Amino acid sequence: MFNAVDYPDQNLLSLTIAGHLTKEDYAGVEPTLAAKVKRYGKVNVYLEIGKMDDATLPALWEEIKQDVKHFTDFNRAAIVSNGNALLKAAAGVTNTLTPAEVKHFTEDQKAEALRWALGADPTQEETKQIYNS
Repeated sequence: MFNAVDYPDQNLLSLTIAGHLTKEDYAGVEPTLAAKVKRYGKVNVYLEIGKMDDATLPALWEEIKQDVKHFTDFNRAAIVSNGNALLKAAAGVTNTLTPAEVKHFTEDQKAEALRWALGADPTQEETKQIYNS
């Protein structure tokens, strides 16, 4: 499952990832991400990661291409997971390797993570579902 929600009037893109990812999942969010980059310069992201089953090889290739393409396009990235030590460590390493601020949150800190990613309180009623698989 890949779910993407845009906050059209705010610099925030929310992504929820779990299960099996495909190349189409990444393609489904790219136009909104590109528009956010054009509008804000650097994008704030809330990324919620659930249980990952597997990913297709084309999806992994697409992820690598997007990471390289958007390497400098992120301002803040809040990563929410069940406290998985590997994801916490990855967030810490990513924070030192990229120009973005990256911070890990546990599942019970979702509201705090969303506020931190945006740098303010998000306006919940002004969201737009942009992709769901």
